[in-house]
This record gives sequence, structure tokens and C-alpha cells, in this order.
Amino acid sequence: MNEMKSIQDRYFEWLSTKASAAQISELYLMYPEIERFCMERKVLREKLFETVSPVVIQKVVETVESNKVFRFMHKRNMSNPD
Repeated sequence: MNEMKSIQDRYFEWLSTKASAAQISELYLMYPEIERFCMERKVLREKLFETVSPVVIQKVVETVESNKVFRFMHKRNMSNPD
């Protein structure tokens, strides 16, 4: 039986063409934290990779970027290694 890939799997497959393996590994660990954080604050009503609304996704980005506590707790993972 041929199973459909999840959105998360397809996203990380696409991301592998844009980022290093180390960056992908860090992001893979960060997304559950972002999801938990945003669900606790009622920004997300469903799992991050089940959210299809661009408005909600933008709100997630704004919530993470603007929250000093979240940024401090995840400072190492949020640095942009360009």
C-alpha cells in the first residue's frame, strides 16, 4: 500500500534543499516547542503542520519573534547561522 507523505515529511524534504543538515536537525527539535508554546497561548488550535491558514501561521511567527521569554529560552536554536 502506498502511503501519502505527511505535510511535515514533505516540508522537511523541501527544507533539505534549502538548509544544512545541522539546521534541519535544530528546526526538527524546535517545531514541537513552537507548537506547544503557541497552543498554550491559544495562537494555534490544531497542530502546527495541520494548520493551513496563512493568517494563523503569520501569527505563530509573530508570537515566537515577539516573545522575549521564548526567545531567551531558545536563544541557541533561534540564532541565524548565516
